[in-house]
Amino acid sequence: MSYDNWTYQSRFPSEIIGAILRNRHITETDAFLNPKYEDLISPDIFKDIEKAKSRIIKAISDNETIGIFMDYDADGVCGGAILYKALELMGAKLEYYVPERTEGYGLNTKAIQFFAKKNTKLLLTVDCGVKNHKEIVLANESGLGVIIVDHHQLEDTLPEAVAIIHPKRLKSKLELDLSGGGVAYMLSRAILNDQAQAKWLIDLAAISSVADVVPIVGANRTIVKYGLIVLNKTRNTGLKSLYKVSGLDNKNLGVYDIGFVIAPRLNAAGRVAHPKDAFRLLVSENKSDALEIAEKLNHLNSIRQEKLAKSIKEAETEVLKTKQESDNIIVISGEWHEGIIGLIASRICEKYFRPTIVLTKLDGFLKGSARSIRSVNITDLIGCAKDNLLSFGGHVQAAGLSLRKNQYKHFLKIVKFEAAKIDKNQFIKNLYIDALISPKQLTLKLAEDIEKLQPFGVGNSRPVLALEKLIVANIKIIGKDSNHLKITVCQDGVSHQCLMFDYQNKNWLIKVGDKVDIAFNLSVNEWNNRKNLDLIAEDVKKS
Repeated sequence: MSYDNWTYQSRFPSEIIGAILRNRHITETDAFLNPKYEDLISPDIFKDIEKAKSRIIKAISDNETIGIFMDYDADGVCGGAILYKALELMGAKLEYYVPERTEGYGLNTKAIQFFAKKNTKLLLTVDCGVKNHKEIVLANESGLGVIIVDHHQLEDTLPEAVAIIHPKRLKSKLELDLSGGGVAYMLSRAILNDQAQAKWLIDLAAISSVADVVPIVGANRTIVKYGLIVLNKTRNTGLKSLYKVSGLDNKNLGVYDIGFVIAPRLNAAGRVAHPKDAFRLLVSENKSDALEIAEKLNHLNSIRQEKLAKSIKEAETEVLKTKQESDNIIVISGEWHEGIIGLIASRICEKYFRPTIVLTKLDGFLKGSARSIRSVNITDLIGCAKDNLLSFGGHVQAAGLSLRKNQYKHFLKIVKFEAAKIDKNQFIKNLYIDALISPKQLTLKLAEDIEKLQPFGVGNSRPVLALEKLIVANIKIIGKDSNHLKITVCQDGVSHQCLMFDYQNKNWLIKVGDKVDIAFNLSVNEWNNRKNLDLIAEDVKKS
């Protein structure tokens, strides 16, 4: 088993799709299945939206230079590109600044000096800003008015900005959770008179939403659903080039392609080279330039993958060496490339199902990235040791931090002490199964109906179904490295194919004749114009 426990949310329902929708607390079925772009929340719901809009329009009218500062990840550069393109359509005079990862997260003095030298009068911070109190004071003193476009956790005291556009600062009590790019898209809708132009920017908002792993429900569901439509016929020269070099040409793109092909290549620039390249790709109108940048990002992604594979092995060794695999929090340090420590933290967190902080050693200080399980707020946990940090910030399940090397022991002591208070039950890895069904209920129509629930993601995960007491009739080892299985399972004269990926690492050790329970996603495999059902194993256990 890969999970400690299975929880069936329904057993043998007569209407499987209905059971899945109830599990997701979806009552307005038509609105969920067929969200309309016209029903996307209005930008007017944001506090300060009028202030931001009027100040931007004034800047354009007065021919003032508008600066855009953005975070260096896929969310940030997509958000920056959305506003750059929107303002460009409005005839704005623009400058932009994409920080190197070594500059740290958030607005910084170097960027403010850059914009001041360019005689910038208005600065937009995208996917950052709400924690940059001192920097925004400096910006104001340098003659820069600041509009913050952010979605990170708010503090009690907010910076002195012209406007703060944030999904937790609304005129109503609506619960809204957008990516940084999603917030930027809302602002672009507010400032563009032609909403048809705004629609063509929703592809970048969809990339940012998937890349930043925000819940694909409500407004995000609409953004991703229509963003995918636009991605499949995008006018963005840079994205077209990226499709070409990454094998996405002539493919019907889905959430998987964003999460595992497009976003990693945009992020690769910031992880192992220069994040400005990702932004340049997204705003380029020159085909040859765009293709050159896309090829560079594709190559950087290969380098990133090689570095990551080696570093993960080293990190796993460090966890075992320090005997932290059963601790309430895992904290490790090493000499890893700072651009991939977040990815390392994700893998360690996933493997051990523990909040994880990975630190890398730089000159005189440590820089860290943290990831967590859903039930533990890692930003709050790190915040307990804020007096021992140079900086920190993030979300419930992801955070960044930096500290001096001489602060490390105190920091470690505090986070270990606070983490020890967490109930061990939080670390039970539970698989929530939408429905336990019978083999006869598995049909092509069911698979096709499940696909109508797309796009899948956090908050609307791909449905997990289960079958019990199946007999393993056949086993075939597949894959280049012989690390996958294709098995045939039978019950009451009905048989199905099941694919078991990476079966050894998941401890799925079975043999012909075994009686097993399988939790799985349902997939349609089309070959030679014939459609067949495949069960993609999520977990397997002996009956």
